[in-house]
Amino acid sequence: QLLGFVIGSWGSGRVFRPRRKLLVAAVLLGVIANVASGLVEFWPLVGFRFVNGIALGTIAWLAWAEVFGDDSRTGDIVGIFLLDGGAGLFLSTRFTFEIPGRTSR
Repeated sequence: QLLGFVIGSWGSGRVFRPRRKLLVAAVLLGVIANVASGLVEFWPLVGFRFVNGIALGTIAWLAWAEVFGDDSRTGDIVGIFLLDGGAGLFLSTRFTFEIPGRTSR
């Protein structure tokens, strides 16, 4: 996940322009990767965590690109990580431990 985050935050500024569509796509990708990681075995889990890292890195780059130089708005960037990281982690944990007929790891 950390490698994906580094790639996402470093590479996003070189490939994309900061746009709302990119933010929406990155958030959705992160949430999907989080939920999916709760439904699979170990090796696919590694791939989903990598994808989630890319999504979070892209979101971090977008957030800093948006508020850079405006000290009154730098605290706003924390909210998006709570939305994706927190909600996704909660959902993937719920799916992992509460799917009927599925054994816990």
